Amino acid sequence: MQSSRAPLCVFLAAFITFAVAFAALVTLLKPKLDERRAQEQQSSAARSAARDERPVTASLAPTASGPAAHPATRAATLRAVGRVIDARGAPIAGATVQFTDPTTVVVATCTSDAQGRFDTSFAPAADLNASASAPGYQSSPPTPLAGGSALQQLGDLVLRDGGAVRVRVSSDASGALTDATVTLLPAGDEEAMPLAESSSAADGCALLRGIDCGSYRLRVEAPGHARAERTWRFDGVGRDGTGELVFVLLPQTSYVTGSASDSRQEAIDRGHVVARLVRPEPTSSQAWRAELESDGSFRIGPLPRGTYEVELEVEGMVQQGHLYAEADGDPLEIVAGHGGALEGSFADEMPLSSAPTLTLWKLDPAGHAQPVEVGSAPVIDLAARTFRIDGVPPGRYVVRAVAEGYAPTRSEPIALELGVPHEPVQIEFGDGGELSGTLVDHRAAPFAGARVTVFEGTAPPPAALAAYFPRDARATATTLRDGEFAVQALAAGAHVVLLEVPGQPARSFGPIWIAEGIATTLPGLSIAGGAVLSLTLHDGAGAVAAGGRVRVTSSELHVDVTGIADEQGNLCLRGLPAGRYWLTPSDGSEPREIELIAGEPARLELLHSASH
Repeated sequence: MQSSRAPLCVFLAAFITFAVAFAALVTLLKPKLDERRAQEQQSSAARSAARDERPVTASLAPTASGPAAHPATRAATLRAVGRVIDARGAPIAGATVQFTDPTTVVVATCTSDAQGRFDTSFAPAADLNASASAPGYQSSPPTPLAGGSALQQLGDLVLRDGGAVRVRVSSDASGALTDATVTLLPAGDEEAMPLAESSSAADGCALLRGIDCGSYRLRVEAPGHARAERTWRFDGVGRDGTGELVFVLLPQTSYVTGSASDSRQEAIDRGHVVARLVRPEPTSSQAWRAELESDGSFRIGPLPRGTYEVELEVEGMVQQGHLYAEADGDPLEIVAGHGGALEGSFADEMPLSSAPTLTLWKLDPAGHAQPVEVGSAPVIDLAARTFRIDGVPPGRYVVRAVAEGYAPTRSEPIALELGVPHEPVQIEFGDGGELSGTLVDHRAAPFAGARVTVFEGTAPPPAALAAYFPRDARATATTLRDGEFAVQALAAGAHVVLLEVPGQPARSFGPIWIAEGIATTLPGLSIAGGAVLSLTLHDGAGAVAAGGRVRVTSSELHVDVTGIADEQGNLCLRGLPAGRYWLTPSDGSEPREIELIAGEPARLELLHSASH
């Protein structure tokens, strides 16, 4: 009986051992199985949420090579995902997210949803940056997109609260002004739309909030008063050092009166008379005008008390001399004669598909040029390739021309005298010159995001005339991450370069000479350091070479730039990289070699023909 139970006992013992081992194994593996099951559930929920989520709208901006392709035909191979939040971490709905290439061309845009999220796809491009903006906030700094990845997880784009400026408005006659209009405008653009607007309260104060970083104009206007303007910059930290800005508006209570006649003492019964305030010095251009009556009389106003420059505006006539008048002073007598005319032609070898745009620039005794208006528009005969500008007062001028397909161009200076014929003006078109370089700080580290503006002429326009400076007479570039910048299609002639870095005062370089088809290069140009080259050009007999040019080159540093001397024959170039240079006068005088050392200005005299 015992022998028959032995196999059963062995079987039971083996079964129990297996069961115990299996239970131990299950106990050991259970946490890992539970963890894997939870991961699968989260992945399934995420995929379901992505299917249910409403897509965020996106648009593809046109690029330099042409308009964007239709989404149905464009290969959307790059996807960008992220969120826009404020400084406290709260989501910002309706924020605009832009994707820009190294030249700041917008490649794509999208809008954040109610949770601040954005998810957009577009055709890839090299070295893209993402930034977000929204009303009332400062724009986020550029966020680089990692290269080589089809999915770009950008994380949070943080927008900080925008800046604020407090404006106190008063009248020099009645104290605080109520209901004065305070308008925020972009700097330098007279035709720009207002960015923000507010009205002064009973204490004369107005507050503008939610301002993005940048430079602006503040315009203040009130009924019965002359308007005032002031530039203001918000750098993201403070209000450029002041708690508030104070504006004092001048009440309009006075008049400028008089009469206008020609050289035969006959009344001028057509046209206008313009009065421009010169004292007290206005914060912005202040001009008033009135029509001439049939007897030649005029009455301009009401306007503030002060001193005015008075100018007659009659087609084909030129006022004799500059006239000034005091408001509510004695009547003014204006005498005018028939104006002169500038005639010229366009070079035959350059085809023109449409009539060029012509503007007249007047040269002051120092050689600085500023655009001026004449009584009549230029008359252009495209078939004969000739032009004529009537009603030009005596003086020295250059004619500036802009034609489709060519770089802007300028004529040689013309001296115009009434009754004295002049040589016909010749206008030649071409591709222009080029300016390129690298902007660095005092440690030779590249400056990214700096603005480089190239103005035609020998000096930037005065602040009061900046709004009248033609947009096509200035070219702007922004330095890349390595500090590089380049500007093409510059008119041949004198230019001055304005360098603007956030948080630092603007600095000019030049004037320099841009030649047709020649590349001017300035690698290693320092805005706050480098070497200084100071020259005086003269003929060796004491006569200075006003307007003389010197080419400054260094083959080792790849620098090639031509500087222009002022009316005293002085030339100064700041921020050049240290090293050996050749100085070559443009009149063919003997070149000279020099070693420039950072932080040690080099001052020397150079022979140059004074008749250049």
